[in-house]
Amino acid sequence: TNESGCEFDFTESISPTTLSEIYSRYGSEAPVVLITHSNKRECYSNGKYYFTSDNFYSDSDNVGQIGALLTKKLNDLGINAIHLDELYASGSIINSSDEYEDSLASTLKKYPSISYVFNISRGVYINDDMSMQKELVLYQDKSYAQLLITSGTGWDKASENQTKNVLFALDFASFTNSMVSNLISENRISRFDLSQNIAPYSMNIEIGSFANSFSEANESCELFATVFYEYLTSKSPT
Repeated sequence: TNESGCEFDFTESISPTTLSEIYSRYGSEAPVVLITHSNKRECYSNGKYYFTSDNFYSDSDNVGQIGALLTKKLNDLGINAIHLDELYASGSIINSSDEYEDSLASTLKKYPSISYVFNISRGVYINDDMSMQKELVLYQDKSYAQLLITSGTGWDKASENQTKNVLFALDFASFTNSMVSNLISENRISRFDLSQNIAPYSMNIEIGSFANSFSEANESCELFATVFYEYLTSKSPT
């Protein structure tokens, strides 16, 4: 879904940075992936229903914990990952973007080996009648929260880095859904920058929505890590 004013040549090939390239240049301990959150307190529902008194933010069972799980899973698979687990502007939307970008820029400067940035969040989709649409995909007899990927632009123009991000997101989404049908429900191109222009390959990833349970998001997070490992491996020279 292209919500920007930009046009892209989706036939253009993309060559993501491989693990062997990163480790041979920076060493086997160098971080490859940075996990971030615009607001790490975004939480999930019980996965069944919604009350107007329910909280959308929490200090537990939130996307910050999903990010920690994703970081651990990637490291277990041999993809060195670090987790930027900060709460910006005390959880307020105002000024949080500036604080996030400052933290992101300083981390990327400290670790030049980082080649992928995944900003993890969850969506909120509540109907007028207060019902929620929970998007799940069944894979090997388990239910997983679907993912939504968003890439940023400059509204009617995209920088070289933003264009790379868009093509990377499409390539990764195509690979993912070929492995696990419909795990990625939508690949969205935003008219907003989303703090992605200062980073290497970047994606904003909604792991499920408020309608999902924390457990469903957890399962999806682990599956995403496995698929990303398979994706990078497939790009490595034989």
